[in-house]
Amino acid sequence: MNHNESKFTTTSNSMKLLIIPSWYPSNIHPESGTFFRERALILQRHGFNITIAAHIVHSARDVLKFKPDPNNGMPISDNEMIVYKTEALNPYPKLPKQAFKSYKKSISALVQHIIAKQGRPDLVFINSSLFAGASLAKYLHEQSIPYMVSEHLKEFIIADRWTAFQKICIKNSYNYASRIIATSAALKNNIQSEFNISDEKIVLIPNPADVQSFSLRTENIEGPFTFIAIALLRQEKRLDILINAFAKLIEKMPDAVLTIVGDGPEKDNLKLLSRKLNISKRVNFTGYQKKPAVAEML
Repeated sequence: MNHNESKFTTTSNSMKLLIIPSWYPSNIHPESGTFFRERALILQRHGFNITIAAHIVHSARDVLKFKPDPNNGMPISDNEMIVYKTEALNPYPKLPKQAFKSYKKSISALVQHIIAKQGRPDLVFINSSLFAGASLAKYLHEQSIPYMVSEHLKEFIIADRWTAFQKICIKNSYNYASRIIATSAALKNNIQSEFNISDEKIVLIPNPADVQSFSLRTENIEGPFTFIAIALLRQEKRLDILINAFAKLIEKMPDAVLTIVGDGPEKDNLKLLSRKLNISKRVNFTGYQKKPAVAEML
């Protein structure tokens, strides 16, 4: 066994859970994938022995920021979770089939490496059939390792958003899955109807929240009435709708403030929108903030 990895060998008698997140925090994007990390920590606190296998594919737009990590693929300890993380730029941004093959090769190699070092997990928790589920389904089935797939993509509740290739990937992922997790009733209903999934195979489990990190303030707070939105600044979050609504609100509440917490590719567009609406002085963009800072804001 590699000396650097020997200290990360799992010895607990608790259930060994291998988690494959859709995204995970990185040096380039510390804000990306924080939810998946927080959910893993919640599962760990409830007695699971957690290992994370994350292959992060960065956009080609990050080419100037991306630097190869000399510790790429080596285990690190994150609050007693074992994290194996590899990173790469997307070599095929306009070719989804080729991008899938590249991702499949990388995540499969990472998972097989972890199993060789740590032994078989009791269960693999895959976040999203696209593309982790589709990449690992056949291998895990052949190894008789049970897995479940948790779905969260907005495309499941929007009509006709899947390509034929994506549908094949989703079906392949579901074919061998022990369970499919949907995070909302609408998501569950659409998955069942579009992919012919039985009630026994799919379960509704809303996203968890670590409520212990937040507490209601009892003292009076001086200052303007403030709205706070916390999100990854991506198109599907529709923060443009929020900003437009806020512009109408301050016609009646001119002292109100909107604080947007988070970072992402839509940040510049949202700032531009607030300037066009002449409300930039009432809209604050804080950028990415860690949980203690967010809790203090609330």
